[in-house]
Amino acid sequence: MGKIVKRFMVFAVSLALVLSFTTNFDMTVMAASTPSSITLNKKNVTMTEGSKVTLKVKSVKPKAASKKVTWKSSNKIVATVSSKGVVTAKKAGTATITAKAAKGKAASKCKIKVNKASKGKVLVAYFSATGTTEGVAKKVAKASGGKLYEIVPQKAYTSTDLNYNNDNCRANKEMENENARPAIKGSVKNMASYDVIYIGFPIWWETAPRIIDTFVESYDFSGKTIIPFCTSGSSGISTASSDLKKLCNGDPAWKKGRRFEGSASQSTVNKWVDGLRLK
Repeated sequence: MGKIVKRFMVFAVSLALVLSFTTNFDMTVMAASTPSSITLNKKNVTMTEGSKVTLKVKSVKPKAASKKVTWKSSNKIVATVSSKGVVTAKKAGTATITAKAAKGKAASKCKIKVNKASKGKVLVAYFSATGTTEGVAKKVAKASGGKLYEIVPQKAYTSTDLNYNNDNCRANKEMENENARPAIKGSVKNMASYDVIYIGFPIWWETAPRIIDTFVESYDFSGKTIIPFCTSGSSGISTASSDLKKLCNGDPAWKKGRRFEGSASQSTVNKWVDGLRLK
């Protein structure tokens, strides 16, 4: 009888310890799921009527806490926000976007300033190694009313650099290295003043030349609309567009790009630009 009592007592103590550990563990997990603070990826954003920008939860404390939040705009007439943090600029003015934790009281805010949309704030930036893309870029500028800007390499490309039949030519070596970033001579003045930016380039190795990577990583495109276009005999723009979108700073609105042959007419370019309905 004594042995049975002892065994029961050992079992009871063990059970109590397991329950205690489980309860404490559950409480710890529950506590960790409720954030004490939230940080957004942006605190202030300047936008233009009609533009969009995506806000995201950059971090939470503690790290194990949930990043789920609800979004709210203080002024829906000026800016609205979706359940996924996509802010749409509606009208000139100011608004505050608040991200509140789904659990607990933690919250973070981003101040939004929306400027009135005005015509003429269009930039047509292009890189043209042989002059083909330049011809199309000029037609895009004429169709859109945008300002033309040439992306000029610090070190010009020679015919030897562009000899694609030579595996060791400069162009091939750059495209071989995903981290290659050829330097650009000069920069865009007052990039913040442009709302819409066309980016033109030839297709190299099924994507954009590395110097275009340099360009898109050099500026903050928050609140802007980016529209890529390329020149190529047959290769499409989809791969280049996807690659550049991943590198682009500021999470701008991204329009579907277009491939042109070097001989594209002005009317063809006009039809494409008008179809974007940006005016």
